[in-house]
Amino acid sequence: LLSKFISFLMVPLYTGVLTTAEYGIADMIHTTVTLLLPFLTLSIIEAAIRFCLSKDSNKEEIFSSTAFVLIFSVLLLIAIEPIVGGISQTMRDYYGYFWLIFTTTIIAQMFFKFVKGLEKIHICAVNSIVIVVSLVISNLFFLLVLKTGLKGYLTSLIVAEFASALYLFVAARLWRYFRISSINKKLIFEMLRYSVPFVPNAVAWWVNTASDRYIIIALCGVAANGLYSVGNKIPAMLSIVTSIFQQAWQISGIKEYDGDEYSKFYSSVYRAYVSIITIGCSVIMTMTPFLASVLFKNDFFAAWKFTPFLIIGALFSGISGILAAIFFAAKKNGLLLISTFVGAAVNIALNILFIKAIGPIGAAVSTAVSFAL
Repeated sequence: LLSKFISFLMVPLYTGVLTTAEYGIADMIHTTVTLLLPFLTLSIIEAAIRFCLSKDSNKEEIFSSTAFVLIFSVLLLIAIEPIVGGISQTMRDYYGYFWLIFTTTIIAQMFFKFVKGLEKIHICAVNSIVIVVSLVISNLFFLLVLKTGLKGYLTSLIVAEFASALYLFVAARLWRYFRISSINKKLIFEMLRYSVPFVPNAVAWWVNTASDRYIIIALCGVAANGLYSVGNKIPAMLSIVTSIFQQAWQISGIKEYDGDEYSKFYSSVYRAYVSIITIGCSVIMTMTPFLASVLFKNDFFAAWKFTPFLIIGALFSGISGILAAIFFAAKKNGLLLISTFVGAAVNIALNILFIKAIGPIGAAVSTAVSFAL
């Protein structure tokens, strides 16, 4: 929680140093990484933690097989550079940063999920501190000392992910789990059979959380996207709480699912969770004007008007997340997929309709409605 809070305090630095257009470009790069990640990795990282938590699983085979698939993902991203670059000149100009952010992100994510699957939770906790300390130091160095602007900001993201991967690799001694001879073709297909249904679900989830950025860029410009992205920083306070809980819930939900009283356990946790985040949503919303005056510098202050709708969206996103974890534990990915796709379809339709009518704030309204649905 502390590491997330420190990261949140970096917002005034970004809004004070970067222009709205630069922040919009950075957000577009991050959003595109989020979109391509499940496609190129086939969401096998999600399978890694699920299979690790199974009884009598072979950790060495799981780690080696997952790493093998991710190597192909990294190479594939190099091959599709002409396609991505052809879609956007901005993406072509920053493709080197884009590739490095993607590569370091999937490595850090794989290591993190695997270590969590090993139930070495103390290492996962320290990892969060490593990420935020690396991010803060590199941000201060590149943005304030070297004054490299957008390129410095993107470099700091790469440094933070690399530091995370390096720490996890050393702290959990992950080299012990990698053997070329342990790459198991049968296991890979078994893991992919589990993880591939997560790909369309991840894309649909991306539509709910990120597709509005592209529509805003197309209809309102990249600077408007920068404002909208900053407006998401205050709702991130609520998302911090829900994401921390869901990390623990993902493990507990899987373990308790095999127990005799899992229904009672799920119900009691759900009631308490919804009560807490609803109260949190209300408190954050009343503080929005004050928080915006502190966090949003210069032209970014106008972003406060997006925040109330985005907070409501974060509330329903948090509720969706705890329900999704139950489907995850039950391995009923098909039902999860239907739910997410319905929300995604509504999100796109409302985005086009509302953004044309009332500007970027229409995207915030669409996000709230789609997550509630």
